[in-house]
Amino acid sequence: MMVQEQTQTYRILWVSRHSPLDCQIKELERIFGNVDIFTYINPFKSAEEIVDFYRKENFDDMLIVAPLSVIQKITEHGIYPLWAEMKVVENKEEADTEASGRYYKFIGFKRIKEVKIIYEDLNSKV
Repeated sequence: MMVQEQTQTYRILWVSRHSPLDCQIKELERIFGNVDIFTYINPFKSAEEIVDFYRKENFDDMLIVAPLSVIQKITEHGIYPLWAEMKVVENKEEADTEASGRYYKFIGFKRIKEVKIIYEDLNSKV
């Protein structure tokens, strides 16, 4: 009897206005193996909405492009999302994508472990 090897799919919630680039998908596959990426393009009301959806749908990981305050709340819920590092480049030939007239090259993924925002009250006297 032959036993078939079952391939586990790594499910990623992609929270961004932009779809993943081919080079980003290839890098995720290199890191995690077989990946299934669900693009969450709807505007969200809160970090809690994203966290609830992530947990309800039982994703393995998350990539996010959002305001720092939203990412901070997500990390406070114990979810440490991926961040796509992009570098501005001068010309189209070395770029992986273009946005608002600027060219960007994908560098790699990093994991966000913490976001710390320190506010200063502008009405207080020094």
